[in-house]
Amino acid sequence: MNRTIKYQLNNVKTSYLFSALISYGGLGLFWLVAYLLDPSILEGMTSQPFWLNALSVIIAPFTFLSIMYALFDGLMFFDTAIRFGVSRTSYFITQLVVYIILSLLLSFATGVTEVMWAGSVGNYFTAIGENYLSLGHIAGEFTDSLALAIMMLGIYRFKGKAFIPVVAVFGLALMVVSFAGATGNSAFIQVFVNAFVWFTNNQTIALGLIGALLIGVYYLFITKTEVQD
Repeated sequence: MNRTIKYQLNNVKTSYLFSALISYGGLGLFWLVAYLLDPSILEGMTSQPFWLNALSVIIAPFTFLSIMYALFDGLMFFDTAIRFGVSRTSYFITQLVVYIILSLLLSFATGVTEVMWAGSVGNYFTAIGENYLSLGHIAGEFTDSLALAIMMLGIYRFKGKAFIPVVAVFGLALMVVSFAGATGNSAFIQVFVNAFVWFTNNQTIALGLIGALLIGVYYLFITKTEVQD
């Protein structure tokens, strides 16, 4: 297990490096273009405390970290782990822990970058806690990251064939919606409306069910996928 943990920490470090390059490169390019177009834009940075500007810059890479980690999970980390003799069960368990931690970091980082300064430290972090560190929001980030990792593992295992079910499901859904609209089948459309309303009103439960399903699919990929040449 210690070997697996060290390997996972190295994977997080690699993902953070790429996330930092993307985030800081993007920020630098954005501010350069913005300054060239309107030099007075820098004056807006003085409307909030220096520590908040510094925190926003420091935490910026965490907004991309879970995405980069999920991408590398399917395309590189899993393959390397199996070749190095890491237990599939250990890899699966530690990966879930990593994704939970990354979801927490992403939720907090998103809150820092999106919540507007209201003149009070207490109100600022209360807004982050209520809107971004809720169980529903963290579960949403977790399911998004795990879904991306599963997609990457599917590409790793099935190559281009992994896109066939995605295209088929999208095409089938489009045909069903088009047919329902053309025939005026309001009852059929109402089913989707009711499902959407239920999901909105029970977001935490719905995301929990989706998360459990994705964990099961992720486990199957980890335990059943052989190393590809």
